[in-house]
Amino acid sequence: MTILCICSSSLNDIIPVNIIYNNLLNTNYKDTLNIDLITTDNLLISNIFLGESIVRKQYGFLFKKLFYGSLKKIEANDYDLIIKISNNFKAEVIFSLLKIKNKIRTPFKFLSFFKKLSKTYKISLVEKKTSQLLEQLRLYGATKNLVPVIKINNIVYSKTYEMANWVLKSSNKPPLSNNRFCFIYIDNLISVNTKEGDLLKKIINSLLEKNMLVIPLFKKNFDILDAISNAISLKKRGLLIDNFVQNNDSNYLYLFLKYSKFVITNDESLKIVCEPIEKPCVYHNFKDYGVAHQNVLRNINLLIN
Repeated sequence: MTILCICSSSLNDIIPVNIIYNNLLNTNYKDTLNIDLITTDNLLISNIFLGESIVRKQYGFLFKKLFYGSLKKIEANDYDLIIKISNNFKAEVIFSLLKIKNKIRTPFKFLSFFKKLSKTYKISLVEKKTSQLLEQLRLYGATKNLVPVIKINNIVYSKTYEMANWVLKSSNKPPLSNNRFCFIYIDNLISVNTKEGDLLKKIINSLLEKNMLVIPLFKKNFDILDAISNAISLKKRGLLIDNFVQNNDSNYLYLFLKYSKFVITNDESLKIVCEPIEKPCVYHNFKDYGVAHQNVLRNINLLIN
């Protein structure tokens, strides 16, 4: 069974894709289940809820001259089902124009086009939207479990674990499971000479002063690590693994999340993952100033101690 989902890059759409996929795995289609995405805004570079083990192919769309031709190419893929998850105007247009027989959707509300869609994760919104879609998927034998599942390719994950430990061994360091470290994951652009950059430097300094090792991953800005290291004279002495800054797929995220003592992130998906497994997490968007910054540093110090 091959399904095309139309969604935005918001977690309010991404998590329903994850839940739908894992519910359909319990049906007779599980050996042949493929999911492709049309994202109406940003392409998904990496997300712990939607790794390569779930998404086969991804399309991005702009309303330009080639738009209609792109839709025709998608129609040629012979999808068994289209699921419209997003409620934005672009998703509605794409859904309407695709000439594929079997379609399901979230309920259409015209007034929703005039409302600003929430970019912040809302569990009530996700559960309502997912329940509506799973009800329509009963004909396909879907179950109705509303809990998202982290789907990891076990073979790739094992190789990732071996690679990380090989790097540690070559640096005369203990295996990943024997290290006390903090996993820092930043998913947006932070410049060094800004308040956000200053906070990041303070965080790393605070960790190193307490002899806490660090594994940092930066999703979009790969040069910031060297810049920060030079700015506070780290010389990478406290970085447990410092050459994985560009390897931010779901396997590395899950690996470092699993073995870390705690997590510092501005990525809401990691925050959501940490809650059910009771992994301590300091979540901060790095744009709130003043008291919020002091609270972040205080919470980090509490976790270190």
